[in-house]
Amino acid sequence: MPGKKILLFGNANHQFNINYVKWLRRKYDNVEIDILSDRPAKEATHSFYDHTYEINFKSLFFRLIKQIPILGNIYSRLILISNIRDISKYDFIHIQTLNLHAAYFALFVKKYCDSRLIVSIWGSDYYTHSKKHRNIFYKSCNLADRITFTNEQTRDHFTKEFNWEKDNVSICRFGLTPLEGLKRMRHQRRKEVKRLLGWDASRIAITIGYNLSLNQQHLQILQEFTNLTEYADQIELILPITYGGNQKYKNELLSVLEGLPFRYFVYDQFLSDEAVSQIRWASDIMVQLQRTDQFSGSMLEHLFARNVVVTGSWLPYQTMINEGIKFEEIDGIHELSDVLKNVLSDYDKFYQTTVANDEVVLRLCSWENNILSWIQLYN
Repeated sequence: MPGKKILLFGNANHQFNINYVKWLRRKYDNVEIDILSDRPAKEATHSFYDHTYEINFKSLFFRLIKQIPILGNIYSRLILISNIRDISKYDFIHIQTLNLHAAYFALFVKKYCDSRLIVSIWGSDYYTHSKKHRNIFYKSCNLADRITFTNEQTRDHFTKEFNWEKDNVSICRFGLTPLEGLKRMRHQRRKEVKRLLGWDASRIAITIGYNLSLNQQHLQILQEFTNLTEYADQIELILPITYGGNQKYKNELLSVLEGLPFRYFVYDQFLSDEAVSQIRWASDIMVQLQRTDQFSGSMLEHLFARNVVVTGSWLPYQTMINEGIKFEEIDGIHELSDVLKNVLSDYDKFYQTTVANDEVVLRLCSWENNILSWIQLYN
């Protein structure tokens, strides 16, 4: 591992990638880590990598040219070559989340260099790949020397879908950096943190999702709250929507919120790690009903903070269940209001089921406990 050269492909701004690099450097300070970012890198993120290269796949020109697949593929390759003239210098090329651009990049890598290819599948990249792109997804995985998943359930689904026989899949989980802040907050009472945030300490705080993505299904969830108006004086809604989605969806979401009789807080600007930890700790209930996911870090942080979490039985959280983490599952969003009524009518009983969650989450999700499995990929 020492002295190795690694090229990451992914979002240079994503906290998973930033913290991943930080922890690799803690263990090996003389490893060279570059990133080819699939979106413009913010100025503040450049310092985490030795070199930062960028491809703006969301530019208007690229969106137009990719309508003609052959031209789109040629243009993509030209950009890649112009960004990294000597791609063969890297010992490892590591794709962090296998979207369509990353899949084409994998084909390019194996055609033009002998670097070892690692593909890390995060979750939505696997569950949302279309039938149209299934073949390219399979081809890119088939070229990989190692493939990683964050949980056993997704790994098993993958191996079954593609009849995978290669012995090159493994479980590698990202650590949750906010756990460090949450650990420091253990001595603080929840009501004190609510007051720091300006919340009503006498109300039960219900956090809905953790970003603005349509995948979070905010609108469908809020529809269920029309059946909970009798609790309007007892609860307040918390919506962290600092990234994802679009302005149209945001406007629609805000309009729906304004039409409900509940007190609410919307967080739509960048939040510091401390602020994120405070929101997790101050929340009492977290509703997490994404269409797809793999191993939700934000949900795990709420579980560490002993929130009563309501999530979907369709999400691949069997690993959490097997490890003894307690949360409430529903089979469809239409069941949400009934479950919340049960929780609100006897919150202390439901809270008691969560008291051991923090130690299990810490064991599963701290960077200290997870970085070794990533390091082994480079040996």
